[in-house]
Amino acid sequence: VDQVEPDGVGALQQAYEEMRKRLESEGLFELDRKRTLPELPSRIAVITSPTGAVIQDIINVLARRYPLAEIIQGDRAAPEIVLAFKALNAMADIDVAIVARGGGSLEDLWAFNEEIVARAIFASNVPMISAIGHETDTTIADFVADRRAPTPSAAAEIVAPDVRDLVAYVSGFTSRIDEIISRNIRDSRTQFEMAIDRMNLRAPDTQLPRQRVDDLLARARLAGQRLVESSRLRLETVEASLNALGPAKILGRGYTITRLADGNAATSAKQFSTGDKLGVTFADGSVETTVDEVDS
Repeated sequence: VDQVEPDGVGALQQAYEEMRKRLESEGLFELDRKRTLPELPSRIAVITSPTGAVIQDIINVLARRYPLAEIIQGDRAAPEIVLAFKALNAMADIDVAIVARGGGSLEDLWAFNEEIVARAIFASNVPMISAIGHETDTTIADFVADRRAPTPSAAAEIVAPDVRDLVAYVSGFTSRIDEIISRNIRDSRTQFEMAIDRMNLRAPDTQLPRQRVDDLLARARLAGQRLVESSRLRLETVEASLNALGPAKILGRGYTITRLADGNAATSAKQFSTGDKLGVTFADGSVETTVDEVDS
């Protein structure tokens, strides 16, 4: 035997290990350079195939958990990932991005082990979450990204908080405001009473000033209660507004969201032609179908 070369997955695995070690030595995987994800993103970019379950999973999770963000989809398949990153870097006001792909074999996911893709992620202008394959799949892109998600759906949960948690957080301010105002009133009353006691020791005829102080304290307490009640009503209004914004509420009443092939929501029948693919999102899931006839 003059030469032995690994074949199939063995060759790819060897190339993967060599690439991983080389990029690691260059510092592309350093934890110190990884960026923190924004807490409340306004615009989320998703780099993935425009069709299939991945983009629908991400859209459905974000629609349920955080409908406040705008989703910008990169219409790119695996061979054009680098071009998608260049387009992303040219966009304004993108807060965070997700690069995602469904599960597959090592060969299927190999695009995310390419050096050009790793360096494109490294050079991204915004924090990057990788969600490649299934939980057990690990690619070079996962090491370079600022955060790795085990699945595309998990990436959608990581990228933004649940709006219900935000509602609970805002509602929590009611009790805190009530407690602060009540404590301030108690402290002020104690200080006034101590001052009146000192006045009694020096000048016994303080009944009228003391009565006036009691009246002022009663008015202050009433004003504080009104302020607390007003703050509570405003918070309840905010909570109701946030709940009303949730697509899950609307979908639960029998409405649906129709999406174009690129994942964006459709607003007119004129956007479709016979034979076009479309997605329909319900409260409990989604379906993919085609247009048989357009009547507009």
